[in-house]
Amino acid sequence: MKDDKLTSLIDHTVSVSDDEKKRADRTIDRMLEAANAKPRKKHRGLIAAGIGVAAAVALSLGGIFSPQVNRVMAQVPLIGHYFAAFNDAIGMVVENAGYAQQLGQSATSRGITLKLDSAVMQGQIISVSGTATGVPSRDDDWFDAGLSKGNKGSFRVTTMDVEKTGTAKNGKMTYKFFFSGTVNAAESKKALHLPLTIDGFLGHRSKWHFDLTLKPSAVKPRKLIGSVPILGGVYTVKVLGVDEYKGGTSLLKIARPAGENRVYLGSLFVNGGKKDYLLDADTISGTTATGEKYDGYPIKSLPANVSKLTFHRAWYYRPELSERIGLDTLPQTVNATKSNAQFIFEKATLKDNKVTVRYQLTGVTGHSQLATVINDTWPLAIMTTDYVDNHYSSNLGNNYLFTVGQGVTNKVLDVKTGQAETTFDLNQKSGLKGKQLHDLQIQANYAFNENVGLDDIIIPVR
Repeated sequence: MKDDKLTSLIDHTVSVSDDEKKRADRTIDRMLEAANAKPRKKHRGLIAAGIGVAAAVALSLGGIFSPQVNRVMAQVPLIGHYFAAFNDAIGMVVENAGYAQQLGQSATSRGITLKLDSAVMQGQIISVSGTATGVPSRDDDWFDAGLSKGNKGSFRVTTMDVEKTGTAKNGKMTYKFFFSGTVNAAESKKALHLPLTIDGFLGHRSKWHFDLTLKPSAVKPRKLIGSVPILGGVYTVKVLGVDEYKGGTSLLKIARPAGENRVYLGSLFVNGGKKDYLLDADTISGTTATGEKYDGYPIKSLPANVSKLTFHRAWYYRPELSERIGLDTLPQTVNATKSNAQFIFEKATLKDNKVTVRYQLTGVTGHSQLATVINDTWPLAIMTTDYVDNHYSSNLGNNYLFTVGQGVTNKVLDVKTGQAETTFDLNQKSGLKGKQLHDLQIQANYAFNENVGLDDIIIPVR
């Protein structure tokens, strides 16, 4: 049963972001605007992702909870409204349209009963909500859900959340929980057998086993094509089409160019309007029937006639990780090729087995102070000239030094001019100790300067 009040709320879903410049926070928080709501942030977890320049970084997603919104939702006839409790935009749309799959499976261990209530499957995206009862205490705010041991399916959990409901009874609490993830394209096209195990809930270690079978959403490909060059022709945004799912959501496909350059969306407007159609800023990667790779954005169902798409608050990601030069070649100026970042190096000095490099860093965007840049993102690393990369494990070698506070010291000399100084203590690494300047090279890292905010991208489509 469709509810116009809830639909109106969903239509007012907007994207917010504390820092659109940061690649690590490209998943934009979602918020429902209602009655001057003062949102309270809640925890969501995301699997760790590799950055590549310094180390693997644990990312996090932010969610927004609005009591005013929940009060409105409590007054309208929803179908379970499981996903509304977590502002899961995709789940809310599907659930309100009446296409959520009721599960009703439960498992009990150590006195705690976990019940899986409802699920939605829209293309490759799966969301599951549930209820936990008999929880004696909350030792942490995490739970672990995944495929049962030995299963070779592709489902991977990316997001989770927990909310307390009511007050304690006899020292036991009740919680609502939610998790979401993806499967590969092949598995998304057929009935999906999903044997799941939750092996930890709010600090209580045990195993709760479930055996789900989810029905895929019927999908209808829709022709929608158009393109527009941006950044002076450096990049072309190309729309390849839309997959429309039964349940009220769609997947907007944007061509993926060679390499790692990308455009990411903050909001999606249609035909010049201000209604935001974007449901999730995380993309689903895939390949069209003709072999063209794409990034797919989950969106609300588009109107019948679409002539123009507007990518609002988008940004362009242009990775340029680093450049290495011999320390004995300094002084030297090093320029990034994909941004305005510039390192102007003075001559390096070596004293008491410590290398000191003074430099001027210019062209940095997205940071208000140079101190933030050099202390948070480690723009320099040092290594031997015969150093060999080994993917993410490379920075664990004994001839590579980069970590601030563990042999690397940064000092800001002049914030206005961007002048700084970095000292490397070679004694901290056995493979660096005793080396001379001609044995060493320095790595200038550009990864902190990899995003470019964009004006509205307007794409005529047909």
